[in-house]
Amino acid sequence: MKKLALLLALSFIFASFSYSEEVNLENLKEAHIKAMTANGHATLVSDRNSKMIFLNCGKNIASACFGETLGTAYMERGDIKVYWSVEKIEGGILVTMKITIKDVVYTRSFKILFREGELKVADLGYGKEDASRFSVDWSCLLQKAPGCITCATNWVCWLGCVGAAAWDCVKW
Repeated sequence: MKKLALLLALSFIFASFSYSEEVNLENLKEAHIKAMTANGHATLVSDRNSKMIFLNCGKNIASACFGETLGTAYMERGDIKVYWSVEKIEGGILVTMKITIKDVVYTRSFKILFREGELKVADLGYGKEDASRFSVDWSCLLQKAPGCITCATNWVCWLGCVGAAAWDCVKW
């Protein structure tokens, strides 16, 4: 078991270094802190119980910060910047994604509720007039959702799972 844990840790470190040529981790962290400030989550950084880490999201690296009831993450690819938050609410979580493309910000929020062993996803922007350039591939999201359910209250897991889904299931 110890060998497996060591192998996983080494593979994460190797993956982080292999991506570090493409992503300046310090710049990514600074951009994430600026995004948290712009989105009203700056107090999360100063909370002594919060943690800031880097995590793999599919083929990308994200900066993540999480506390007891809120987690945020941020990643970039070219002109696209993705900031998302996962907030604990009664009976589930609230996921908010903000995608910035060339200084234009598109926002979408989803409620994910856990009831009697079922997962219910509600698009809070559904039916509203929206000039958004991105849409959610619901079949993709439903395929990824069972994997995210296993995250339970693990913020790092949720942030990584949602981050991977952002690149795989959101089309812009």
